[in-house]
Amino acid sequence: SWLGRLSPPEMDQQVKAQYNQRTRQKLQASLAACVKLTADSATAHRVALEKATEATALLRFLCVVNSSPYSRSYVAPSGLSAQRSWTGLRFKNDVISSISEKAVGKGPGAWHISEARKFMPGLLESLSDLASNRSTPFRKDVYDAFQLYSRNSISDDLADRLLYFTVALESILVPRSEGSIQALLAERVAFLTGTDPKERLEIAKLIKKGYALRSKFVHAGRKVEDMEIAENFFDRAWHTMAVLLNLRDAYPTKEALIESLE
Repeated sequence: SWLGRLSPPEMDQQVKAQYNQRTRQKLQASLAACVKLTADSATAHRVALEKATEATALLRFLCVVNSSPYSRSYVAPSGLSAQRSWTGLRFKNDVISSISEKAVGKGPGAWHISEARKFMPGLLESLSDLASNRSTPFRKDVYDAFQLYSRNSISDDLADRLLYFTVALESILVPRSEGSIQALLAERVAFLTGTDPKERLEIAKLIKKGYALRSKFVHAGRKVEDMEIAENFFDRAWHTMAVLLNLRDAYPTKEALIESLE
């Protein structure tokens, strides 16, 4: 190989050992998704990846990038994070002396769940409860909405992120086409998360503006340019999902939730 031609055998082994150590450290610093099942190898790999992907999607709800249109998350099963990086080789006397890798991205390559839990106590436990118990139609719908919502955090495109937000919220709050989806979504998010008439009015205006940003891209291909609205919409979308999570046992179905809001 070209590596073997550029370095003597002893240096080749040293560089390989360095690479193996870095790989080991990377895996040891990561969170493992453990899936227990009895199946043939192909089925086991497919099911394990599916479960790990869904679990990771729920974990990303704790990541601060959900509230920022300027950054994204790279937290996903190893090899699926789309984390861009470049590899550098350092030479000394025409021999490779070390190998380094540098990440290039719009957000943190990793984050500490323990730190996130300090700022959002009880949230991880609520997500775990939702994942382990989908015994009612409403719990299942909230779980599916979280899977949709979480796709926003691993998307590079701002318009795509707005789309995931609105689709996730619509799946719970506007499950059927009944009049203006934008108006209904704005009204229901306002009543769900607002505490008084004045706040609800401001929330409804924000949701309509955020929905308009999404619609301009979907229907006219326009770039999202009003970043202040986008930031506020991101924050309200996260807050709405958190409220839905807390209400997972309050209603048997999403239709019952909608009825209570009307």
